[in-house]
Amino acid sequence: MKIRGKVEVYSDYGTKDQKLVSEDDNLIVDGAGEIVVNMLTTTPSLSGIASASAILDTSNYTIQAMTFGKDEEGYKRHAHTDTWSGLDFSFSKGASGGTEAGPGTYKDLLFSGAMVFVSANTNPAGGVSSYFPSGSSYKIMPRAPVSTDKKLELNSNPIWAETYISANNYYASPVTWNNPGLPAFGSSVVNRGHNLNTLLHSSGAGMNPIAGTSYQSTDLLVGAYPRGVWSGGTSGGIFNDVSELLPRQDPVGIASATFVGNFNTVSSMDLLGHLGQVYQASGVVGSGGWHLEKHPNIQYSGIVVSGSADFSSTGEVAYSTVIGAGDLGFTNFYGGIYNIGLWALDIKESLKVGVPPYIWDPISNVRKYKLFSKKSFTKNLAHIQDKASGEKAGILNYKDLTLIWRLYF
Repeated sequence: MKIRGKVEVYSDYGTKDQKLVSEDDNLIVDGAGEIVVNMLTTTPSLSGIASASAILDTSNYTIQAMTFGKDEEGYKRHAHTDTWSGLDFSFSKGASGGTEAGPGTYKDLLFSGAMVFVSANTNPAGGVSSYFPSGSSYKIMPRAPVSTDKKLELNSNPIWAETYISANNYYASPVTWNNPGLPAFGSSVVNRGHNLNTLLHSSGAGMNPIAGTSYQSTDLLVGAYPRGVWSGGTSGGIFNDVSELLPRQDPVGIASATFVGNFNTVSSMDLLGHLGQVYQASGVVGSGGWHLEKHPNIQYSGIVVSGSADFSSTGEVAYSTVIGAGDLGFTNFYGGIYNIGLWALDIKESLKVGVPPYIWDPISNVRKYKLFSKKSFTKNLAHIQDKASGEKAGILNYKDLTLIWRLYF
């Protein structure tokens, strides 16, 4: 059996304005062969054991998740560091003096959300009011994929995590992790090789300084998906200087917006950034009269699996999803999307935590995955730039993207 695949990305999919943004082949990695071998070598005698017969279910050996990521250096730049850098910047200013209270100090910072300082980090914006992750100061291209890859990037730790993770996998002084409700934060979360979804489970709302040098919402620095409509989304802003975050200051930054994540609205992505199916469909979401029919694509903001009518001759299975405008816009603050991956269930690793079926829980997902195939792009899928005068600003002009990943078995 020879497996091959193709990735297609569309804007305005299914409308008269439909546009093919990208189309290219993907790489099938060694993990795909390992999954097939595991399936073929699992003994059928398990069918006679009630507690183990579910291991033979074919769904245990199919594609179960999709992930998104970027180049390795991107995890050490953009909003992964800018919230932290903004605070450091304020400490160095004479008005703050590194104190906790008083006029003009960091306790008075107004903005709560992902921040990028375009002048401080010499990253040019893609116009007055859009953010364009730039390769002017580092190589933004992802590492060339090889068949032995087990994740999208070898290293995906934000720079602050590399500095402060202690031997017991928690943060050492002076940074303390103050979110005890977040399960298993440590070795299970860091260096996954793709973007994480830590804002899914956050005790704080964006940047929230508390006593001393300890911060409640360091999860904002891990990124990279906004909260869903239930939580009001998450803010993102472009600034020149931290002084633009202080009260009674003018101007108040280049641009800002609230991004609402479709993935986190329908609970289709877990804490570790694995996109699965839509697990929380609802006709009316939230208290503001937000109706599902007003967002016709949201039910597709998870993996939708479909086979063609002529599968017996083509062997084609399509895995599609809609990356919502809010998810694209917020992810762009963290360096964009250059890598995507398809993952199957790693049944051997999953069996270490119990027998199937494995119930989906976006916060405490017990499923373990093995990389099946990956695709690296030469252009950021979340790229945005200001339009002509009179049109929406770049930061407000994101559109849903439909991604269709076809595998041929």
